[in-house]
Amino acid sequence: MGRATDPGPVDAVRRALNVLAEGRGYTDATNASIATATGRTPNAKRKSTQVGYALRTLREAGEIRVEYDPAASSRRIHLQQG
Repeated sequence: MGRATDPGPVDAVRRALNVLAEGRGYTDATNASIATATGRTPNAKRKSTQVGYALRTLREAGEIRVEYDPAASSRRIHLQQG
């Protein structure tokens, strides 16, 4: 039997990404800044892990696209429209 999934973190991250994108359609936010924007208060390690799982879920659902820049050790998260 599989684990029950909690849609809460995914919804919270989706809302946080929309706020952080500020209408541009993308954000360069780190997992920590996304976690802070969700307003959730578990310990820092768990919060960052929840954000990572939520980002993966949103990416697999086609709601976001992530571009990595290894030279700058950064990423840009693009919000997919409609």
